[in-house]
Amino acid sequence: MLRGHRERLGTRKGTRALGVFRQAVLVLRWFVDGTRLAQLARDNGISVPNAYRYLHEGLTVLADHAPDLSTALERAAAAEDLVQETLERACRTWRRIAVADAPDAYVRRIMVNLANDRWRRFRRTVPDRGDRVAPGNEYGQVGIRDQLVHALRQLPMRMRTVVVLRYFHDLSDAEIAADLDISPSTVRS
Repeated sequence: MLRGHRERLGTRKGTRALGVFRQAVLVLRWFVDGTRLAQLARDNGISVPNAYRYLHEGLTVLADHAPDLSTALERAAAAEDLVQETLERACRTWRRIAVADAPDAYVRRIMVNLANDRWRRFRRTVPDRGDRVAPGNEYGQVGIRDQLVHALRQLPMRMRTVVVLRYFHDLSDAEIAADLDISPSTVRS
């Protein structure tokens, strides 16, 4: 993203104190670790005003290319909640899970059921937005993701579960069949 931004500005390679990688690291350290700007400037051998300019540019580029950043952060929080709720339920029934043939499959099944419940609630509360693409997003990542979510919403719950387990969790047909109590041929169909 930063490289494309610099190319659009006409910035020639090697004319800046920080390359795009070091600038990205500067932005990430500030954003994730909360590293102070003066420390970032010292670590990169630049002045504090230059560090501020690099940070501002990086955050601007990020904001331009991630218009749904707040939505992504909300989804990450929802995923953390799903994991937490799965762990709570697994702990409540741990004696039964511990003696099962495949405890990991049992816990995964708890998570699948909780995720399916959330999908059902989501479908009732959120209207269909269609195939929208975020404005200013040259890469179409958000548009492609929205199309994928829209297509997944159209599938029946069982089929959607199989698709997510197969392509997002990289489970084999046999593992999915065992988790969902169906035959491997049903998974493939």
